[in-house]
Amino acid sequence: MGLTLQEISADVRVWHRYASEVKVDLWSTAFRHRQGGWVIVDPTGSPDAIELPGAVEAIWLTNGNHWRSSEAWRHFHDCPVLAPAGASCELEGTPDHLWTSERLLEAEVERIELPGGPVGESAYWITELALLIIGDAMINLETHPFMPLPERYCQDAALLRRSLHRLAGLEPRVVTFAHGQPLVEKDCSRLLELTDLQ
Repeated sequence: MGLTLQEISADVRVWHRYASEVKVDLWSTAFRHRQGGWVIVDPTGSPDAIELPGAVEAIWLTNGNHWRSSEAWRHFHDCPVLAPAGASCELEGTPDHLWTSERLLEAEVERIELPGGPVGESAYWITELALLIIGDAMINLETHPFMPLPERYCQDAALLRRSLHRLAGLEPRVVTFAHGQPLVEKDCSRLLELTDLQ
């Protein structure tokens, strides 16, 4: 199945493919940081199908379920895979590094832990781009628009809902998901709905 690529801005790309084995669209995000390199988050599909205007410097995972195509992407781009420390026990492969800090890329990025979702669940807030990358903690699918991950996929659904309050103070211009269409510009105001989650 082919990949569908969208250019959100000069520094943000997303793509997705339908995965018949799990019967859902898998989405990936790429962003370019201030040093000029690209970071791929939760890669899916074949790496030779996506062209970025510059070198890929790293692959980041948002949780223990998202090894996906990381091995192929790591080999293709000769770059490291990084994952939240709490995700390592669930990963199908071995990352090069585990995040133990909340500040990444010289404080340009904040990793926000979201306990209650899948193992190691984390979001990434890229301050300079006003970009929020959410793994499985929320989905934005046609069948399930902008909602927390369904309870059956959570370790603790109530805890995840409380954890999502950590995102409510952010003011993103782009929100991307591991499962679903991004929110862009004014649609990002829907993030305020998180404050109503109980």
